[in-house]
Amino acid sequence: MRLPNGIYKTANGSTVKMSGKYSGIVEIEFDRYSEDACDYCQVQKYPELFAENDWRLVWYCEKCRGGNAKLIPEGCFVNNNLSDE
Repeated sequence: MRLPNGIYKTANGSTVKMSGKYSGIVEIEFDRYSEDACDYCQVQKYPELFAENDWRLVWYCEKCRGGNAKLIPEGCFVNNNLSDE
């Protein structure tokens, strides 16, 4: 299963853009400081499915243990917060 084409954001501002015939082109803008990641963190090249409709941007690190952030379709944000709609 792949994340459908579109633009997704985390609550802290990182962006993932999915495109291509099979959603195989991934562009990631990772804001490591807003996501509380350290300088050694490495972002996974493709978002990971944690549960149904719960895609996440994941980063790994031996130093700080890494982390993850839920991806929300771009149109679901209102004033930098998640919309209730």
